[in-house]
Amino acid sequence: MSMTDAVEPDLLDKVLEKIGLSDRPELDLEGLSTTYNAWCQSVSFDNVQKRVYMGENRSGPLPGIEPSEFLQNLVTHGTGGTCWPSSNGLWALMHGLGFDAHRVSGNMIVPVPLEEPNHGSTVVFIEGQALMVDSSILNHVPISLVEGEDSSTDFPLNETQTEWVGDTWQVHWLPGHGRDEIIMKLDGPGVGESRSMEFWAHRSDVSRGSSLFNDALYIRKSVPGGVRTIGRGALISIGAGGEVEVAELDNETRDRELIETFGLSEEIVARTPPDGEGFALG
Repeated sequence: MSMTDAVEPDLLDKVLEKIGLSDRPELDLEGLSTTYNAWCQSVSFDNVQKRVYMGENRSGPLPGIEPSEFLQNLVTHGTGGTCWPSSNGLWALMHGLGFDAHRVSGNMIVPVPLEEPNHGSTVVFIEGQALMVDSSILNHVPISLVEGEDSSTDFPLNETQTEWVGDTWQVHWLPGHGRDEIIMKLDGPGVGESRSMEFWAHRSDVSRGSSLFNDALYIRKSVPGGVRTIGRGALISIGAGGEVEVAELDNETRDRELIETFGLSEEIVARTPPDGEGFALG
């Protein structure tokens, strides 16, 4: 099946409106920072569309790997995605706005690196400087990538530390369901060379066989004063001071939270199946 990463300009404008931006940004560091922060404030990292796909026993490509579908779902239903579709959507937005955006791959170390990439991300070049804007890490601030150098960002509750190890970068970041750091190691042909749409679609398809996000709902979003996550039947709330509270959810409360806190449409929430059997997220 032929796929495209093209996105119509009017859809890009609807996405900007969805994330709270009234004008197209300048193609500089300030414009990139404003757009990425707006994305992090407005777009969740979630597997809602994937759970619907599996619950309805659909066939064909996993949902949202084509950027136009991902972005239309965002506008219509408020859904984000897991790393492959969401990073492709963010890449398409940046590319469509005129930024020099690249698709890059890496490994979330769980607990050791895999032989093949299991993570997709986005790097934008501003005046030759590589800056990572990641749709899964959602740290609100572009991450500087300079060969041989470490860096950090300090957005509250979403701090990152990036270190140069060997011949690439490792990014230490904090997930939405706890305060134990996760490490992501960049790989692939390098941040200066963009991965293809075909590579992205293939890596997305591989995840249908084995993924943390196949059997149970997971959704994380920044909210005023904190971070909220639903995972494995629980609502995890991280407060401004980093305190973590966990509350069990029944299906009725889950659906209300998805609509009221995470901003999903009633239609997509009604189609989201209950969790299946699976191992707990760490």
